[in-house]
Amino acid sequence: MSCCDGRGPMLDAVCTACTQVLGQMQHPAALGALETSLERTDEHSMVRHEAAEALGSLEFPAEGSAEASGSMGGTEAPLLARCLALLRRHCHEEHEPDPVVRESCDVALDANDYWVSAMQQDDVPTGSEHAGFKEHKNSFELSNAHFNIKMDSGNV
Repeated sequence: MSCCDGRGPMLDAVCTACTQVLGQMQHPAALGALETSLERTDEHSMVRHEAAEALGSLEFPAEGSAEASGSMGGTEAPLLARCLALLRRHCHEEHEPDPVVRESCDVALDANDYWVSAMQQDDVPTGSEHAGFKEHKNSFELSNAHFNIKMDSGNV
């Protein structure tokens, strides 16, 4: 199953938005749908572009971390390898005819490298401050969880 099935300009726009949201969620469970969308050469270029970017933003907990032994049952390392191999394959003209998708895969790999490095160093500057990236990410996740609780209880 891909992010979307079907054709037409309106549906392409919806598929692009859905694919973008999957990337913003950054959850590894989206890998299958994003992989299918990227592999479908008859899919609209913008959907495939967003799928590539989303694949580059997926978060896979580091091996040995508390998160890695949790929700995905220890399958993060193979999923990360699968994700990166998919992006690398689509960077090459012999496999990927669409230059937009090739460039998107290249950018996604660069972004993934950047975020992995930032997480290891814990020093991504934000604005004029130089607080740790992990601290900002945790703060964002807490505020997002609070928003979701409010939405679930109907208190907006």
